[in-house]
Amino acid sequence: MGFPLVARAGMTLRKAGQMDDAIDAFENAYALSPGNHRIRSNLASAYASVEKYDEARELLEQLVEDFPNYINGWFNLALVQWRSGQKDAARVALNRAGGIRNLTLDQIRRIESLQVMMGR
Repeated sequence: MGFPLVARAGMTLRKAGQMDDAIDAFENAYALSPGNHRIRSNLASAYASVEKYDEARELLEQLVEDFPNYINGWFNLALVQWRSGQKDAARVALNRAGGIRNLTLDQIRRIESLQVMMGR
């Protein structure tokens, strides 16, 4: 699945700190490609960066249901849950990430780092 130009614009806008415009771009990209896991993940991250945790969590829960081996979805879901006060749910999401097969060393280290942050 391709990554639409409007999604690339969203990434550029997010890097520039223009979060409202980035969210608009990601929402447009999501409307064009609702099945694209990377667009959903980026939109959810943009929502989370402006503390729209409910919107981010909803997208991420659907994302990991549709793409259960997409580890970044699990990482993002765990972080959104943690930041919104759902500590137990965040630990569960992180454990699900750890259960994915063939993790890279970087992914394992990220899990370990998040576990330390969450107090295991």
